Amino acid sequence: MKSIPQTRAILRAALLLTTLGARAVADAELDASFNPTLPAGYSTNDLVLLHVTRDGIILYGDTPGQVSRLHLDGTPDPAWRLYEGDSSHVTHLVPRADGGWLVDGASNFRIVRPDGGTIPLPNLAETTASQMAEPLALPDGSVLVQRGARFVRVRPDGTFGFQRNLGLLPLSERPGWSDARLGAVATFVTLDPRLYKPNAFLGSGVEGEPLDQFPEIPTPGAVGDLFYLSDGVDAQGNASSAVARNDYFGRQLWSVPVHPGSVTQFAVQPDSSVICAGSFADWQGTPVTGLVRLLPDGTRDPDFRVELAKTDGKVLVRRIELDDDGGLFLSGNFDAVNGVLRPGIAKLHAYSTVDSVPSVDVQGAPPRIAVNETLVLHGIVAGKPRPSLQWYRNDEAIPGATNPILRWFISDGAAVGRFTLATENTQGGASIALPSIEVARLTPIVSAPAEVSEGPVAGMTLVTQILPLPGGRMLLAGGGGTGISSVPLVAALRRDLTLDTAYGDGGVVRGVGIVESLERLDDGGVRLAGAFDEIAGLKGVGVVELDRDGRLRARAFPALDVPHATATLGLPGGGLMVSGLFNQIGGTPAYRLARLTPALALDATFHSPVPEFTVVDAMTAGLLGRVTIAGSRVQRDTPGNLPEGLGVLRLTGDGSLDSTFTPYRGAAGTMVHGQFDTLNLVVGPPAVVLGPGGYIEARIDLPPGVNPSPSTAPNPNLHALVATFDGGAINVVTEPVPSGTNVWRLRRWLSDGSLDRHFEPEFQPSAIPGSQAWALAYEDDASLVFACVRDVPGSNPMAVRVDVVRFPPDAEAHPRVRVADGKLRVTIPTRTGARYDAEARGTVDGPKLPFFQPQIQGDGYEQEVAVPVTGDTGFMLIHRTP
Repeated sequence: MKSIPQTRAILRAALLLTTLGARAVADAELDASFNPTLPAGYSTNDLVLLHVTRDGIILYGDTPGQVSRLHLDGTPDPAWRLYEGDSSHVTHLVPRADGGWLVDGASNFRIVRPDGGTIPLPNLAETTASQMAEPLALPDGSVLVQRGARFVRVRPDGTFGFQRNLGLLPLSERPGWSDARLGAVATFVTLDPRLYKPNAFLGSGVEGEPLDQFPEIPTPGAVGDLFYLSDGVDAQGNASSAVARNDYFGRQLWSVPVHPGSVTQFAVQPDSSVICAGSFADWQGTPVTGLVRLLPDGTRDPDFRVELAKTDGKVLVRRIELDDDGGLFLSGNFDAVNGVLRPGIAKLHAYSTVDSVPSVDVQGAPPRIAVNETLVLHGIVAGKPRPSLQWYRNDEAIPGATNPILRWFISDGAAVGRFTLATENTQGGASIALPSIEVARLTPIVSAPAEVSEGPVAGMTLVTQILPLPGGRMLLAGGGGTGISSVPLVAALRRDLTLDTAYGDGGVVRGVGIVESLERLDDGGVRLAGAFDEIAGLKGVGVVELDRDGRLRARAFPALDVPHATATLGLPGGGLMVSGLFNQIGGTPAYRLARLTPALALDATFHSPVPEFTVVDAMTAGLLGRVTIAGSRVQRDTPGNLPEGLGVLRLTGDGSLDSTFTPYRGAAGTMVHGQFDTLNLVVGPPAVVLGPGGYIEARIDLPPGVNPSPSTAPNPNLHALVATFDGGAINVVTEPVPSGTNVWRLRRWLSDGSLDRHFEPEFQPSAIPGSQAWALAYEDDASLVFACVRDVPGSNPMAVRVDVVRFPPDAEAHPRVRVADGKLRVTIPTRTGARYDAEARGTVDGPKLPFFQPQIQGDGYEQEVAVPVTGDTGFMLIHRTP
């Protein structure tokens, strides 16, 4: 793609022309001409600088309705009001592209037009101001707003684009992934742009907007790079944070920890230097107070030195913002800047700029796209003054397309068109026209299985769970049910799916009973819950722990009067939730759900809310000490009608029901997935996707038999359905084929309940399980693992074995071949990043024929490769690298 070369004003400690002549202005120098007079009633301790606009500086004080504007010289603008009747509390203010504002507050949610008129927006939920994160202005002109765990995109016209509960996945545990916090919105990047949509918001919309409708988040600086803050605690429990930079593909370029103290906000200069503000007194051993600049490689800039002082307390820089002229505005708890009195608000020189003609480029224009996908174009514009933008399609201006991001849904081949981005400022203009984009078919993400291991584990009559471990190893859990002689309860497999004989006793841990859940521990061990008449020599227990080598740990859990646990859940600080069929723990009443202290003593402050005879099958940790529990099983020792199963409940810290969550009832089998309240719950069947408020977001039409009906028996198929990262689900179905035999296939449902047509792996009838004793799991590299129990042909009827199949995340599908226009044409599904070289031969093992040999670059779409057909041409060979 050709474009006008970009001109960036990246001058450090350069000459700045003033009306009195030329004078060198050093970076971090105080702008003495900005000596603001704050409006009456403002407290500098609570002052927050909201935004720097072309017309002035917007301030926000901690008094309800106190939003004011200063002129650019710092004097108050008494004629400016946000809107008439603005006495309600304004929590956040977001500038709009038309010069107006989106006002966000606990009871104040509206759009303010540039003329002062307002467009009231419906309140989304009853939420206190402290629960609302700062809205995020998106490059397409819309605004992402949070209400508790609920996120809504407000379009430029005030309509809602989607309402969604987003999940914060532990992405940092997966290769190539990184957690990020921009405002308070979770974004993510990944090595596979097809599978998880790079830089997109997690989740999908409820108004027909697919996952890739979520706009990407461009950041100032290097194209596609992501700058972010991460929060956490150090080994002593003190709050700490880090500033980091990833490239577009999720590879971390650098990460700088902040300790002691924290970074509250950062701003990125055009040269990708990062100015960090917050509460800190040194930066990696160098005395620096509240403000520091990092060079593009993450090291501290020694030339950027700001002296901040606070006479009666600790310095805290709450907010910073760069203007178009390289000025840096800051506000917070400070009295003086560089020795000059500036209570609470000041302006510094950050970098020098010069007026320039606009330059324009476009990122993200693919050579191919599929119908029902969304084209996302990201315009990169430089120039001073800030240029205006306009997108064109087929030489006609697209109404309202005046923002850097353009999203265009591809409904059919003719809907692509030719796109142009034009920009101009007072110095001139520039434009760039994109080449035509081909409409192609997506490569199926998964096709045939790559690896099959037949019978690595023998004698395990049930498979209840697969637990992937770091390094490619995995554990299979199952058992033989009570009353059956000793069988493998846990088996360890290597990456190649063979038995890891160094684990336990020859690769397995034996016993009598059934494993209902495995929980990975931080040190590589696992915690098992189940009904164990015996396990590794230990008799009559419900909870045990194994170390990373499969050896029984000498950690005594309190005795359960009914030695049958169904799930465990480790809690922050070392505590533990335990569910099961017990009535007492260690001789103390505790009905079917209990919390243990780090010392494994019963926590008397927690009171089980589980109704009589119901059972908790699964648990997941939530925010603010909350726990979500789910179950479908019922158990009673006396005759009588079985009550309704537990369903899905969310509990507060003392075990009482969370009033903000509507209990879900009626699931025949229940599975919860995730670690945060904001992550979807998958329940089934009937399979539904629940939001964190308990309401149904989508229904998934799963076939029957995925989970058993409510009964008194153990629930071995809790993991027969796997939840996908975007809130959907995968399970196994059987379908007839023309040969008359059934073929088993994996099916993936998206989070809106629709079937993913690009996901159609299958495995041969020889791997058909003899029962519903099977499990699915994702490995850390997004490969999908399936394990099932089947009978051994011709052997003892009780002889069984476990087969394991691994499906790669992007396997090849079968090519389509045709002859047209004198060429042999083959359509192949391509892998992103792979290279395909084609050659023609007379015979398979003959020499290459001496004419042009085509080459294509894989991008995840089907592409066609062609070679001329001559009298000698009989075969085409295609080589893929890698």
